[in-house]
Amino acid sequence: HWLLELLKLGHEVHVVTRCNNRSNIEAGLQCVAGADRARFYYVDLPSWALFWKRTQYLINLYYPVWQWLAYRKMKSVHRQQPFDCVHHITFGVFRHFSLMGRLGIPFVFGPVGGGEATPGPLRKHYPLGGRFADWLRDRLNDTARINPFLWQTYAQASLIYGKTNETVNWVPQRYRHKAHQLIEIGLDPSFVAPAPKPYDGQEPFKLLYVGRLLFLKGLPLGLDAFKALLAVKPDASLTLIGRGPERQRLEAHVQRLGIGAHVEWIDWVAHDDLAGIYRQYHAFLFPSLHDSSGNALLEAMGSGLPVVCFNLGGPGVMVTNACGRVVPVQALDGRYLDEATVTKGMAQALIELATHPDLRHQLACGAIVQAKKLNWAYPVRQVYELDLPAVLAETIS
Repeated sequence: HWLLELLKLGHEVHVVTRCNNRSNIEAGLQCVAGADRARFYYVDLPSWALFWKRTQYLINLYYPVWQWLAYRKMKSVHRQQPFDCVHHITFGVFRHFSLMGRLGIPFVFGPVGGGEATPGPLRKHYPLGGRFADWLRDRLNDTARINPFLWQTYAQASLIYGKTNETVNWVPQRYRHKAHQLIEIGLDPSFVAPAPKPYDGQEPFKLLYVGRLLFLKGLPLGLDAFKALLAVKPDASLTLIGRGPERQRLEAHVQRLGIGAHVEWIDWVAHDDLAGIYRQYHAFLFPSLHDSSGNALLEAMGSGLPVVCFNLGGPGVMVTNACGRVVPVQALDGRYLDEATVTKGMAQALIELATHPDLRHQLACGAIVQAKKLNWAYPVRQVYELDLPAVLAETIS
């Protein structure tokens, strides 16, 4: 999508990517205006090492090796046909360094994520494996503070983008002046609904979740909040669309809460069918604890669904009180709240939407407005028409 928007702006774009993307790229570019201004370079590790990328820990070895090969390839191309700037977008995790700054031209790093973390008090409901996974992730993030290659990346970058404020805060203080928060995804305008689904407050309130069923998604907290909603709105329902390893635990939690008759499970839906499904609901529940962005969240807003989420990660940036409810996770003194308190806050937000139809409609309209703003052109223009020209002008002066 970044490539397509850059082509619309009239740029010539050279892309280095993995070999397995080639067929999709060539097929997708056949009907793209300006495709003759796009050049692709395919780089990969030897076939015997490709499985590294598919394993949880060996990917940390795969990545630097691929970065080195990609840098060598583009250094050779740069000698023959000099570039004006270089932009690292993927892998989109802040602790993974980039070598492209070594080309010695203006260098944009990001938007990257990964600096988000579930606050300690909100990990109490985690399964044992989830606690270990997040502990290990925290330790991997800690290595970023002492990784010389990452510090070199920051030093060489003209601009650094974090998807969230949490990731921006991982940038060392000496380079923080170059760092900005910017969500990297966008919504295709064709997905945006002309108007939200009506709701008069008398009909059953229909709540939706779309996403993987993972421990980091905070769904036990969302289910607890939904139970509180049922005490006020007994005809409410919650549909969860998605697969994942937490399905069995979540089903057991639903049974413990005694809300099974109000919860519908759908394993999978083709993406082309999702737009019609979103528009059958009145609000979107997204209790994720450390997502850096969220395509489903954007699609929900584009469908006219007010979003109820925690003030964490990408959802806390993308959602405002003009298009949903962002539930606080910190007290005024900065202390993180416990699970019972944030669940109560989420329940109050759901009850507010279900019992105030005029407010829900206002927020639903606001969700569509926000989704229109967060299109794919938004981050690309922010970088290439505002921030980067300003940096280049300062460099020249």
